Amino acid sequence: MLYSPKTSHMVVVAIDFGTTYSGFAFSFIKDEGKDSIFMNREWLNEQGIRTSKTPTCLLLGPDLSFDSFGYEAVEKYANLQDESKEKRYYFSSILECLFITMT
Repeated sequence: MLYSPKTSHMVVVAIDFGTTYSGFAFSFIKDEGKDSIFMNREWLNEQGIRTSKTPTCLLLGPDLSFDSFGYEAVEKYANLQDESKEKRYYFSSILECLFITMT
């Protein structure tokens, strides 16, 4: 059995991949009227301020493996030396890249 009310938790997840910023929220499905929505507010921007959104930026390693996303990707890429940048894949607008690929 995949779902048992005594041992499982049903969760609804919302992911907002925006052109500039992205975020996510989730909610556990509980007894009627007791649901709560939890928004991620733990992204740290360049100034160390917590925000609910992060830049829609992606940094991949030389072998195309995932390196980082959001503020972390922006910071890492900015701090790379020029020769290291040439070996990495940095996407500052993932949605635009997807749109171009799909058309």
